[in-house]
Amino acid sequence: TTTTVTTTEATTTTTVTAPAGAIIWQIPTVEAKPGDTVTMAVTVNDVQNVGLSIGGAQFVITNDEGVNYVSAAAGDGYATKKYNINDTTRQNAFSTPIGGAAAPDGATVITLTFTVH
Repeated sequence: TTTTVTTTEATTTTTVTAPAGAIIWQIPTVEAKPGDTVTMAVTVNDVQNVGLSIGGAQFVITNDEGVNYVSAAAGDGYATKKYNINDTTRQNAFSTPIGGAAAPDGATVITLTFTVH
């Protein structure tokens, strides 16, 4: 028995739809080569116009091997002046005013910078 395998290049696009009443924080897919510095804006995906209010968030940034974390910068997506970024531990947190705040579709939550080696 002879098996023939044909290899072709393909681009795969993943579409994620938020459940009813939800939003998505979307991180873009970026192509880079060794030596490149890449900046990525994490944005609010609210195409259903939910306007979901949140009181705040806490998260840690991780990355794959071969990619070095450089920094994070607060976005303007939520009405907050209390944004804490620790580039050493990669821990991030922010709080919004009492009652929460909603960010519009396309608003930036945080901007991340990485280098590729």
